[in-house]
Amino acid sequence: KNTMQGVNGIVNASVGTQDKYRSDITLNYRTEKFNFFVGADWRDENNRGNIVSTRESFLGDTTNYLESNGYRDFNRSGHNFKTGVDLYLSDKTTATISGEFGKSGNDRSGGGNTHEYTLPKSEDIFSVNEEVSQRGNDFYNLNFNLQHNFKKKGHKIETSLYYSDQDELNTTEESDLYADEYYNKTQDYLVRIKSTEEEKQNDFRFNADYTLP
Repeated sequence: KNTMQGVNGIVNASVGTQDKYRSDITLNYRTEKFNFFVGADWRDENNRGNIVSTRESFLGDTTNYLESNGYRDFNRSGHNFKTGVDLYLSDKTTATISGEFGKSGNDRSGGGNTHEYTLPKSEDIFSVNEEVSQRGNDFYNLNFNLQHNFKKKGHKIETSLYYSDQDELNTTEESDLYADEYYNKTQDYLVRIKSTEEEKQNDFRFNADYTLP
């Protein structure tokens, strides 16, 4: 292989406002017979915001008001690791074996105060809402690729195998609690929702390409 031999690598890192961090690294070690590579990345990124809204709806001579204010936070995190090797079996044949595994997560949280009332006055409800949701994903994949080039330019055959496994877990909890006019919570619920979803995915692929120009 007419390429530079030895060790080389790249490291990146970034920092952003509202606690956003990201980094990654890639390293290669190349000889005449093989190229070994390894890489990893990591991220922890936060987004924060506030919400203020007022809604009016009309039914006959009655006006319904819904006033709310609160916050919403979102966190995206994860890390993964990958490694593999290119094997130079001959000047015209290369085999690549690689794998990757990691974990990712998306977390949301929020809360706020709500005041719902009507004019003429028939109801006057104060409530405090809270919401937490988490989405986690664990995965890994394995790859094998074999390529052979024939004497004629562009004449080649290539085969590949791919397998992946992924487990996902999503949970959500949301509640609206009655409150007094100062938004002190009671133990009585307007709404309470809990949900859990689990999902498992597997994928297997085989591909073969033959090119004769």
